[in-house]
Amino acid sequence: MRRILLVSSEFPPIPRIGGIASMVGAIAQELDTRRDIDSVWCTPAHPDLCFVRPRGALSNLATQAFNALRLRRFLDQNPVDGVYFMDAAARCYGLPMLPTLDATVYVHGSELMQVPWLAETLGHRQRLERKALSRAQRILVTSHAVHALLPSVLKAKASVRPPCFDASMMPRTPLSPKPQKQAHEPLTILTCARLIKRKGIDFVLHALAAGRERLPSFEYHIAGEGPDRPALEALTAALGLEDCVRFKGVLRGQALIDAYRQADVFVMTSRSMSTEIESFGLVYLEGALQ
Repeated sequence: MRRILLVSSEFPPIPRIGGIASMVGAIAQELDTRRDIDSVWCTPAHPDLCFVRPRGALSNLATQAFNALRLRRFLDQNPVDGVYFMDAAARCYGLPMLPTLDATVYVHGSELMQVPWLAETLGHRQRLERKALSRAQRILVTSHAVHALLPSVLKAKASVRPPCFDASMMPRTPLSPKPQKQAHEPLTILTCARLIKRKGIDFVLHALAAGRERLPSFEYHIAGEGPDRPALEALTAALGLEDCVRFKGVLRGQALIDAYRQADVFVMTSRSMSTEIESFGLVYLEGALQ
């Protein structure tokens, strides 16, 4: 019987459930049903192993050292057969205070992107990530695009494993077919995402403003919250789209299912940036289920 530890900086229930948290939750639930597995522990769901997330480059090294010490103390008291680092929490494994483990690191892509020189000098983010990857027995990546970002020396022990999520959270209920839209009803366009620059919501707003005269009447629903919401609301006003753009906030459960089913078009025009990428996009799978 194996004992498994899933290490993640995100795990339900947390205030903002994103793709990584959904995936880790789904994996934990699946592993818990396996008869060949005795125990599954998760961070930060475990009360004794709540990982702290760094607040800026200056705090990264100290924060990872704190997390590594907590993890070591936990493992001393609770020996496990395998440790799965599910996101950038793996950086604590780049520190020598943690012993060599039967470790698997799951890489989403942004962990490998370029870090500004000063931030790397202060926080050692990339150095810790690469050290953790070199120590790991196995590396899993979300896509072939992420595999291409790995240093050549690490590619041999890496394999592509697309992410997953708990489909029961987005059930395909036997609902009646969507009614045909009437000519006077607006087209409903939907984006579900954290409101950050990488998600490219500003692209959609500019496109809708540029093509408004050629498009049928529409409503653009934006589901999610994030630091870019004020800027996106200001852009909406500047483009004269206040009458047709709706900021819906965070939607979960039935409210999210209803939003998908009521939409005619789902759109998310993610952009690659120097420091982060959209390596997969679980939200596309969620939309496809509906």
